[in-house]
Amino acid sequence: MEKMVTAYTQFENEREEWLRINLDTYEPHPVQPCADWEMGEYDLKSAEWAFDAEKLLSGFVHEARGLLEGATQ
Repeated sequence: MEKMVTAYTQFENEREEWLRINLDTYEPHPVQPCADWEMGEYDLKSAEWAFDAEKLLSGFVHEARGLLEGATQ
């Protein structure tokens, strides 16, 4: 569990850093996170990060299943 939290926290921090560096109008908590002219790039990166987060979760679930199966044998 700690491994998953650490990996996701790093992932989240890298995402925030990228947004702050690459999108001039980025604001982390408003309804629209950046200006209209940057939304296309924001949406593209968000889709990539969603895919990466899904891979992270899948890896964690695979590892957790292995541990649970080992515990029941």
